[in-house]
Amino acid sequence: MHSVSMSWQVAGMQDMINTIRAEGASNVVLSAPIGWAGEIETWLATKPTDSAGQLAVAWHVYGYEKGQAAPLAVLAAGYPIAITETYGLGAIGGYGWAASHGIGYTWWGWNDWSGEPLSAELNQAPWFASTAP
Repeated sequence: MHSVSMSWQVAGMQDMINTIRAEGASNVVLSAPIGWAGEIETWLATKPTDSAGQLAVAWHVYGYEKGQAAPLAVLAAGYPIAITETYGLGAIGGYGWAASHGIGYTWWGWNDWSGEPLSAELNQAPWFASTAP
């Protein structure tokens, strides 16, 4: 076995937000929690600061079974949540629960790998029939 010794520097979330704002952008910036963006319960304690006050959470929900308290705490602290990856929200109360709390979503792929009826659940209000503000 061979080993290679290397070092490198990477930008953290705070560095990236500082760079975005230094370029003059005032748009919403999505910041993800640790654990492949899935551990929303860690986000408030580790969130970056945003000089524009336009910070929101990008949350990947894959079988999240830690309850509703963490996402509700994020919302109560004044930060919007956008679910940017999921295969279903059954463990936290379903899509209706998320929509009723103003939690948004974006679809980047339509793959029903889990066997959950995504198409049936999303093809009805409030998700499918919702309109952008």
